[in-house]
Amino acid sequence: MLKLSSQLSEISGLGDSYKKIFTKNNISTLEDLLRYYPYKYINFSTQTQICDLEPGNYSAIKIEITDVTEKISYRKRFYLLEVKGKDSTGNIKFTFFNQPYLKNIFFVGKELFFYGEVTEIKKEITLKNPKYSFYPQIQPIYHTIQSLSSKRIAYFVRNIIGLSNKVEEDLSVNILDKYNLIPLQDAIYKIHLPKTNRDIFSAYRRLALEEVSYIILNSLKIREKIKKQLTLPIKIEQKFQTDFENLLNFKLTSSQNKVISEILKDISTNQPMNRLLQGDVGSVKTVV
Repeated sequence: MLKLSSQLSEISGLGDSYKKIFTKNNISTLEDLLRYYPYKYINFSTQTQICDLEPGNYSAIKIEITDVTEKISYRKRFYLLEVKGKDSTGNIKFTFFNQPYLKNIFFVGKELFFYGEVTEIKKEITLKNPKYSFYPQIQPIYHTIQSLSSKRIAYFVRNIIGLSNKVEEDLSVNILDKYNLIPLQDAIYKIHLPKTNRDIFSAYRRLALEEVSYIILNSLKIREKIKKQLTLPIKIEQKFQTDFENLLNFKLTSSQNKVISEILKDISTNQPMNRLLQGDVGSVKTVV
Protein backbone atom coordinates (compact mmCIF):
# COMPACT_ATOMS: atom_id res chain seq x y z
CA MET A 1 0.00 0.00 0.00
CA LEU A 2 1.30 3.43 -0.96
CA LYS A 3 2.00 5.87 1.85
CA LEU A 4 3.14 9.47 1.92
CA SER A 5 6.50 8.25 3.20
CA SER A 6 6.85 5.67 0.40
CA GLN A 7 9.75 6.00 -2.02
CA LEU A 8 9.17 7.23 -5.56
CA SER A 9 10.19 3.87 -7.01
CA GLU A 10 6.84 2.48 -5.82
CA ILE A 11 5.04 4.52 -8.48
CA SER A 12 4.25 2.45 -11.57
CA GLY A 13 6.52 3.38 -14.46
CA LEU A 14 8.98 5.43 -12.39
CA GLY A 15 12.34 3.76 -12.86
CA ASP A 16 15.78 4.34 -11.38
CA SER A 17 16.76 7.04 -13.89
CA TYR A 18 13.71 9.17 -13.04
CA LYS A 19 14.17 8.49 -9.34
CA LYS A 20 17.76 9.80 -9.48
CA ILE A 21 16.61 12.98 -11.21
CA PHE A 22 13.89 13.58 -8.62
CA THR A 23 16.26 12.82 -5.72
CA LYS A 24 18.82 15.33 -6.99
CA ASN A 25 16.07 17.93 -6.76
CA ASN A 26 15.10 17.02 -3.16
CA ILE A 27 12.07 14.96 -4.16
CA SER A 28 12.46 11.55 -2.51
CA THR A 29 9.04 10.51 -1.20
CA LEU A 30 5.50 10.54 -2.51
CA GLU A 31 4.65 13.49 -0.26
CA ASP A 32 7.59 15.42 -1.73
CA LEU A 33 6.14 14.85 -5.18
CA LEU A 34 2.68 15.98 -4.07
CA ARG A 35 4.34 19.15 -2.81
CA TYR A 36 5.86 19.85 -6.22
CA TYR A 37 3.21 22.28 -7.47
CA PRO A 38 2.41 23.49 -11.01
CA TYR A 39 3.55 27.01 -11.85
CA LYS A 40 0.84 27.71 -14.44
CA TYR A 41 -2.13 26.15 -16.25
CA ILE A 42 -3.54 25.75 -19.74
CA ASN A 43 -7.31 26.13 -19.73
CA PHE A 44 -8.94 23.99 -22.42
CA SER A 45 -12.31 24.18 -20.67
CA THR A 46 -13.30 27.60 -22.06
CA GLN A 47 -13.27 27.61 -25.85
CA THR A 48 -13.45 30.40 -28.40
CA GLN A 49 -15.03 29.94 -31.82
CA ILE A 50 -12.68 30.25 -34.79
CA CYS A 51 -14.52 33.33 -36.09
CA ASP A 52 -13.88 35.13 -32.77
CA LEU A 53 -10.12 34.49 -32.54
CA GLU A 54 -8.09 37.70 -32.26
CA PRO A 55 -4.32 37.95 -32.86
CA GLY A 56 -2.33 38.42 -29.67
CA ASN A 57 -4.79 36.57 -27.45
CA TYR A 58 -4.25 33.12 -25.95
CA SER A 59 -7.29 31.01 -26.74
CA ALA A 60 -8.60 27.46 -26.65
CA ILE A 61 -10.66 26.03 -29.49
CA LYS A 62 -12.48 22.78 -30.17
CA ILE A 63 -12.21 21.54 -33.75
CA GLU A 64 -12.85 18.53 -35.92
CA ILE A 65 -9.73 17.54 -37.85
CA THR A 66 -10.34 17.60 -41.59
CA ASP A 67 -6.87 16.91 -42.99
CA VAL A 68 -3.42 15.76 -41.83
CA THR A 69 -0.45 16.15 -44.18
CA GLU A 70 3.19 15.20 -43.62
CA LYS A 71 5.91 17.29 -45.20
CA ILE A 72 9.70 17.26 -45.07
CA SER A 73 11.80 20.36 -45.62
CA TYR A 74 15.00 19.08 -47.18
CA ARG A 75 16.59 22.53 -47.24
CA LYS A 76 16.21 23.14 -43.50
CA ARG A 77 16.11 19.42 -42.65
CA PHE A 78 13.04 19.28 -40.44
CA TYR A 79 9.75 17.41 -40.39
CA LEU A 80 6.43 19.23 -40.78
CA LEU A 81 2.96 18.02 -39.88
CA GLU A 82 0.20 20.21 -41.22
CA VAL A 83 -3.17 19.82 -39.51
CA LYS A 84 -6.39 21.41 -40.74
CA GLY A 85 -9.60 21.61 -38.76
CA LYS A 86 -12.96 23.31 -38.49
CA ASP A 87 -15.76 24.26 -36.18
CA SER A 88 -19.22 25.59 -36.98
CA THR A 89 -17.84 29.07 -37.71
CA GLY A 90 -14.73 28.53 -39.81
CA ASN A 91 -11.53 26.69 -40.67
CA ILE A 92 -8.01 26.79 -39.22
CA LYS A 93 -4.59 25.30 -39.94
CA PHE A 94 -1.67 24.41 -37.64
CA THR A 95 1.89 23.37 -38.40
CA PHE A 96 3.88 21.17 -36.01
CA PHE A 97 7.66 20.95 -36.37
CA ASN A 98 9.77 17.83 -35.73
CA GLN A 99 7.00 15.94 -33.94
CA PRO A 100 6.34 12.92 -36.19
CA TYR A 101 4.63 10.98 -33.39
CA LEU A 102 1.65 13.34 -33.68
CA LYS A 103 0.57 11.68 -36.93
CA ASN A 104 -0.54 8.74 -34.75
CA ILE A 105 -2.69 11.06 -32.62
CA PHE A 106 -4.32 13.39 -35.14
CA PHE A 107 -6.87 11.60 -37.33
CA VAL A 108 -9.38 12.99 -39.81
CA GLY A 109 -12.78 13.21 -38.12
CA LYS A 110 -11.34 13.30 -34.61
CA GLU A 111 -12.38 16.14 -32.28
CA LEU A 112 -9.60 17.71 -30.22
CA PHE A 113 -8.96 20.80 -28.13
CA PHE A 114 -6.11 23.15 -28.99
CA TYR A 115 -4.65 26.10 -27.09
CA GLY A 116 -2.07 28.72 -28.04
CA GLU A 117 -1.32 32.28 -29.00
CA VAL A 118 -3.49 33.50 -31.86
CA THR A 119 -1.36 34.78 -34.76
CA GLU A 120 -1.96 35.78 -38.35
CA ILE A 121 0.26 34.28 -41.07
CA LYS A 122 -0.32 35.25 -44.69
CA LYS A 123 -3.71 36.67 -43.70
CA GLU A 124 -4.76 33.36 -42.15
CA ILE A 125 -5.52 32.95 -38.44
CA THR A 126 -3.64 30.18 -36.65
CA LEU A 127 -2.31 29.23 -33.21
CA LYS A 128 1.40 29.56 -32.49
CA ASN A 129 2.98 26.41 -30.98
CA PRO A 130 -0.44 24.99 -30.03
CA LYS A 131 -0.94 22.54 -27.17
CA TYR A 132 -3.60 19.86 -27.52
CA SER A 133 -5.90 17.90 -25.24
CA PHE A 134 -8.42 15.12 -25.69
CA TYR A 135 -10.93 16.68 -23.32
CA PRO A 136 -11.78 20.16 -21.92
CA GLN A 137 -9.50 20.10 -18.90
CA ILE A 138 -7.48 22.67 -16.99
CA GLN A 139 -4.02 21.24 -17.56
CA PRO A 140 -1.30 21.85 -14.93
CA ILE A 141 2.15 22.83 -16.20
CA TYR A 142 5.18 21.92 -14.08
CA HIS A 143 8.74 23.16 -14.31
CA THR A 144 10.68 20.50 -16.18
CA ILE A 145 13.42 18.70 -14.27
CA GLN A 146 16.21 17.77 -16.69
CA SER A 147 14.68 15.06 -18.93
CA LEU A 148 11.45 14.95 -16.93
CA SER A 149 8.82 16.80 -18.94
CA SER A 150 5.77 18.51 -17.46
CA LYS A 151 3.49 15.80 -18.91
CA ARG A 152 5.60 13.04 -17.35
CA ILE A 153 5.55 14.74 -13.95
CA ALA A 154 1.78 15.26 -14.23
CA TYR A 155 1.38 11.54 -15.02
CA PHE A 156 3.26 10.52 -11.87
CA VAL A 157 1.32 13.01 -9.74
CA ARG A 158 -2.03 11.70 -11.01
CA ASN A 159 -1.00 8.19 -9.97
CA ILE A 160 -0.65 9.25 -6.33
CA ILE A 161 -3.12 12.15 -6.06
CA GLY A 162 -5.40 9.98 -3.90
CA LEU A 163 -2.81 10.26 -1.12
CA SER A 164 -3.58 13.98 -0.77
CA ASN A 165 -6.29 13.09 1.79
CA LYS A 166 -3.57 11.56 3.99
CA VAL A 167 -1.68 14.84 4.42
CA GLU A 168 -2.03 16.16 7.96
CA GLU A 169 -3.73 19.51 8.46
CA ASP A 170 -1.45 21.99 10.25
CA LEU A 171 -3.92 24.82 10.81
CA SER A 172 -6.73 24.84 13.36
CA VAL A 173 -10.38 24.79 12.37
CA ASN A 174 -10.76 28.27 13.86
CA ILE A 175 -8.11 29.73 11.54
CA LEU A 176 -9.56 27.96 8.50
CA ASP A 177 -13.01 29.35 9.31
CA LYS A 178 -11.75 32.82 10.19
CA TYR A 179 -9.89 33.32 6.91
CA ASN A 180 -12.26 31.23 4.78
CA LEU A 181 -9.56 28.71 3.80
CA ILE A 182 -10.03 25.25 2.34
CA PRO A 183 -8.41 22.27 4.12
CA LEU A 184 -4.83 21.40 3.16
CA GLN A 185 -5.89 18.06 1.66
CA ASP A 186 -8.32 19.81 -0.70
CA ALA A 187 -5.74 22.46 -1.58
CA ILE A 188 -3.14 19.88 -2.64
CA TYR A 189 -5.69 17.98 -4.72
CA LYS A 190 -7.05 21.10 -6.43
CA ILE A 191 -3.63 22.60 -7.15
CA HIS A 192 -2.83 19.52 -9.24
CA LEU A 193 -6.27 18.71 -10.66
CA PRO A 194 -8.39 21.87 -10.72
CA LYS A 195 -11.79 21.83 -12.35
CA THR A 196 -12.32 25.58 -12.32
CA ASN A 197 -10.29 28.77 -11.96
CA ARG A 198 -11.87 29.11 -8.53
CA ASP A 199 -10.21 25.83 -7.52
CA ILE A 200 -6.81 27.25 -8.50
CA PHE A 201 -7.40 30.48 -6.58
CA SER A 202 -8.57 28.79 -3.38
CA ALA A 203 -5.71 26.26 -3.50
CA TYR A 204 -3.04 28.92 -4.07
CA ARG A 205 -4.52 31.04 -1.28
CA ARG A 206 -4.39 28.16 1.20
CA LEU A 207 -0.88 27.02 0.24
CA ALA A 208 0.45 30.58 0.20
CA LEU A 209 -0.69 31.12 3.78
CA GLU A 210 1.01 27.89 4.80
CA GLU A 211 4.27 28.98 3.18
CA VAL A 212 4.14 32.41 4.82
CA SER A 213 3.40 30.75 8.18
CA TYR A 214 6.50 28.55 7.83
CA ILE A 215 8.65 31.61 7.03
CA ILE A 216 7.33 33.47 10.08
CA LEU A 217 7.81 30.49 12.38
CA ASN A 218 11.34 29.97 11.10
CA SER A 219 12.12 33.66 11.71
CA LEU A 220 10.78 33.36 15.25
CA LYS A 221 12.97 30.32 15.88
CA ILE A 222 16.03 32.21 14.65
CA ARG A 223 15.12 35.18 16.84
CA GLU A 224 14.75 32.95 19.91
CA LYS A 225 18.10 31.32 19.12
CA ILE A 226 19.76 34.73 18.90
CA LYS A 227 18.25 35.76 22.24
CA LYS A 228 19.97 32.79 23.92
CA GLN A 229 23.37 33.92 22.67
CA LEU A 230 25.55 36.22 24.76
CA THR A 231 27.76 39.09 23.72
CA LEU A 232 29.73 41.89 25.37
CA PRO A 233 27.72 45.04 26.17
CA ILE A 234 28.84 48.22 24.46
CA LYS A 235 28.22 51.54 26.18
CA ILE A 236 28.78 54.85 24.45
CA GLU A 237 29.36 57.83 26.68
CA GLN A 238 27.06 60.75 26.00
CA LYS A 239 30.08 63.07 25.53
CA PHE A 240 31.35 61.09 22.52
CA GLN A 241 27.91 61.10 20.95
CA THR A 242 27.53 64.85 21.48
CA ASP A 243 31.01 65.60 20.08
CA PHE A 244 30.22 63.50 16.98
CA GLU A 245 26.90 65.24 16.36
CA ASN A 246 28.59 68.65 16.69
CA LEU A 247 30.83 67.73 13.74
CA LEU A 248 27.81 67.42 11.46
CA ASN A 249 26.69 70.40 9.40
CA PHE A 250 23.03 69.58 10.09
CA LYS A 251 20.85 68.58 13.00
CA LEU A 252 19.43 65.10 13.37
CA THR A 253 15.66 64.78 13.24
CA SER A 254 13.56 63.47 16.11
CA SER A 255 13.05 60.17 14.23
CA GLN A 256 16.79 59.75 13.70
CA ASN A 257 17.51 60.49 17.37
CA LYS A 258 14.85 57.99 18.37
CA VAL A 259 16.47 55.22 16.30
CA ILE A 260 19.91 56.07 17.67
CA SER A 261 18.57 55.78 21.21
CA GLU A 262 17.03 52.37 20.39
CA ILE A 263 20.31 51.13 18.89
CA LEU A 264 22.32 52.34 21.90
CA LYS A 265 19.87 50.55 24.19
CA ASP A 266 20.19 47.32 22.16
CA ILE A 267 23.99 47.21 22.20
CA SER A 268 24.14 48.05 25.91
CA THR A 269 22.78 44.59 26.82
CA ASN A 270 24.54 41.21 26.76
CA GLN A 271 22.31 39.96 23.91
CA PRO A 272 23.19 40.40 20.20
CA MET A 273 21.29 43.17 18.43
CA ASN A 274 18.90 42.01 15.72
CA ARG A 275 17.85 45.15 13.87
CA LEU A 276 17.32 46.28 10.27
CA LEU A 277 17.76 49.97 9.57
CA GLN A 278 15.53 51.14 6.74
CA GLY A 279 15.28 54.50 5.00
CA ASP A 280 15.16 56.25 1.65
CA VAL A 281 18.27 57.28 -0.23
CA GLY A 282 19.79 60.30 1.53
CA SER A 283 17.98 59.67 4.84
CA VAL A 284 21.27 59.71 6.82
CA LYS A 285 21.34 55.94 7.49
CA THR A 286 25.16 55.94 7.47
CA VAL A 287 25.36 58.67 10.11
CA VAL A 288 22.80 56.89 12.30
